[in-house]
Amino acid sequence: MALQLLIWSEVFIFISLPMGNVFNSLNKQSLITKTTAVCLLVNIIVNIVLIPQWGVNGASVTTVLTEALSLLISFIFVIKLGYKPAKAYIIDFIKMVFGGVVMAVFLLLFHELNLLLLVPAAALVYFIILIMVKVIGKQELDMVKKMFRVEGK
Repeated sequence: MALQLLIWSEVFIFISLPMGNVFNSLNKQSLITKTTAVCLLVNIIVNIVLIPQWGVNGASVTTVLTEALSLLISFIFVIKLGYKPAKAYIIDFIKMVFGGVVMAVFLLLFHELNLLLLVPAAALVYFIILIMVKVIGKQELDMVKKMFRVEGK
């Protein structure tokens, strides 16, 4: 159960990484330090509350909450620095999350399938959803076709 909870922290970590690069490129590493300090304090306090009640699962929940807080604080700092994401990127992100949810439902419905079949099928479902919601357009499809095209002599 602990690992099932912890995997969700990776979502927040993955989204946070580009913001850390923004801070580094702007010589604003102090913002990373401030974010880390706040998250450290929150992590300790929430662990003190949750671990006695939930054990290792409480520590896992605390990690997920801490990473979500880190993302939120980093996002606020990025916006204050004047780097607001374009509306089109936000819309595409929401569409990709939707595709991920559809893929997750697919995985839950067909979890009894052989893993070697399930993983490619889930990837295909995600790919089709991204085409349907127009995250992947003609240009990207052409690139994929080129990747799989075998050139003759």
